[in-house]
Amino acid sequence: GLRHNRKKTAALWIGTKVGSDFLLLPEKGFKWPRNKVKALGVWLSTDPDITISQNYNDKLEKINTILGCWKFRRLSLLGKITVLKSLLASQLVYILSPLQTNREELKEINSTFYNFLWSNKGDKIKRNIIINGYSEEGLKMIDIDSFNKSFKSCWIKKYLGNFFST
Repeated sequence: GLRHNRKKTAALWIGTKVGSDFLLLPEKGFKWPRNKVKALGVWLSTDPDITISQNYNDKLEKINTILGCWKFRRLSLLGKITVLKSLLASQLVYILSPLQTNREELKEINSTFYNFLWSNKGDKIKRNIIINGYSEEGLKMIDIDSFNKSFKSCWIKKYLGNFFST
């Protein structure tokens, strides 16, 4: 059956109690960290800057680790784009959807993607061309900005859908 795992449970004060030393239900043995907790793989903090930087830094580190395994393989451009879209873009879905956008981190992720694509030798095809579909002479490379905006627009659609349905 389902049970509450008290050893893994962490609680974080929000609102006026942020930074409080008061422990609610001390007999339960909950952890009460002062500034951040990790829930379902996403760091949550009372400081939005910590939330954003921690999550993006973790993902950038993971992206670089994955790219380290693939950069010495002799892949075609389409092979590299497939790696970027299937293995790396999927890593970003979970943090891009709910979290506030950090433009600097997105730029760094985008440059990491293109450095992998062109083996750190500079772009050979303009970025606005390579993201096009095959019929427009592109290679369907992922555009991080569009990828991010699509997740944000889904939230708007869900919000407005709930607003108008009630």
